[in-house]
Amino acid sequence: MKNNIKSIIQTNDIEKYLPKSREYYRKFISSYYHGYCDIMRDSKVGYNTGYPNFHRDTEVVQHIRDIVCNFEDVFKNVNIPEDFPSPQILISTWTNFYNLLLSKNELFEDVQRQEKYLPQPFWNIKKAHEETLEMIKMIISMSEVKGFRNNDNIKDIARIYSETSVFVSYAWGNENFNNKVVSFVNFLRENGYNASMDKLESQKETATNFNKMMIQSIQNSNKVIIILSPKYKERADTFSGGAGFEFNMVLNELKNNDNKFIFVSFGTNSREEITPLSIKEREVIDLKQDQDNNYNSLFAKLEDKSTIIFSDINKDKVEVKQLKPSPFKLP
Repeated sequence: MKNNIKSIIQTNDIEKYLPKSREYYRKFISSYYHGYCDIMRDSKVGYNTGYPNFHRDTEVVQHIRDIVCNFEDVFKNVNIPEDFPSPQILISTWTNFYNLLLSKNELFEDVQRQEKYLPQPFWNIKKAHEETLEMIKMIISMSEVKGFRNNDNIKDIARIYSETSVFVSYAWGNENFNNKVVSFVNFLRENGYNASMDKLESQKETATNFNKMMIQSIQNSNKVIIILSPKYKERADTFSGGAGFEFNMVLNELKNNDNKFIFVSFGTNSREEITPLSIKEREVIDLKQDQDNNYNSLFAKLEDKSTIIFSDINKDKVEVKQLKPSPFKLP
């Protein structure tokens, strides 16, 4: 995991964009990156590690991996335009990372409420979390960053986002399933949606970094369609493999932007067989059933439109007839 720091810090780009914030970030990486790699390496808990398990330990350990992965694969050089097409895209990615870190405060607070004694890996990861959160908070509060966020050129970012407006996520299965996913993405493109997937994106580079590709595709797409399957559920519930890594990001983004994600299935398995536990209450579109309705439910989600148009509320309410009791009179 420990890369040569010279490969992490490069400045062969347009230096006039965000000079102070990027220099601050690069200095932070120079000072903390290798230490965080050490924390990640020594973060194992449980049997034969010397450290006991604790409440939500899998999530805590995964968090330091996510931090290091963001440093290595997402931000890395923070060069413009080599790594990020525009300053706005970099700022947006920093902001998404900040929101991810901020959402993890609840995790550490909950663990400390539940556990009286916690092993050293927990405290090391918590410290790395707090340092990284403070660093990103400092960056997005800098005046040069605020200036770009308020710039009228924000239309440029919308144009760039539209290039990958819909990203389709899934867990690799057998050849038949994978081919269905390819056909589904092509179907979306044939119907006017700028849809993408890992196999399409990987054709643009000779040596694709799949973690980086997944992170940027999820963060920079307007909509993300997640195709649920037994394999996806297995990976998501255990946070394992590429799908598990990606699902951890999805859970964090759902807290701030739940309209971004559309969960679908090919209709070959029951809901219980394909739905990860943490989203079991979420709506899942059965594409096999929706096919009979020309995929109206799917297209409505992509367009943020209602499938049923209800009437406006009439200002004139219906008059309710009321009966008065007859006068009291004994015979």
